[in-house]
Amino acid sequence: MIWVWEAVKVDGTSKKKIRRKKDGDRCYTVKDVWLDKNSHTEGDNLNKIFVALDNVDVDHYKWDASINIMNSKSLKSIINCILCSKQYN
Repeated sequence: MIWVWEAVKVDGTSKKKIRRKKDGDRCYTVKDVWLDKNSHTEGDNLNKIFVALDNVDVDHYKWDASINIMNSKSLKSIINCILCSKQYN
């Protein structure tokens, strides 16, 4: 499970100081993650995606004709170039 929090720096912890922001209106992001014992991390999942992409046989990949956007030769060319050069990694 992931929670993402928007945070601001404040002047201190007293009631008065906590209302005074530091750094103007600058906001920060705090990511809070916890996993069940057998859960995979985002890194694990991303590595699985990269392994799957590494194993795509670009020269023999059969495009699904039912997906109209994939019928564009230029898009196919871009995807083939990315897969061959491994730019996704």
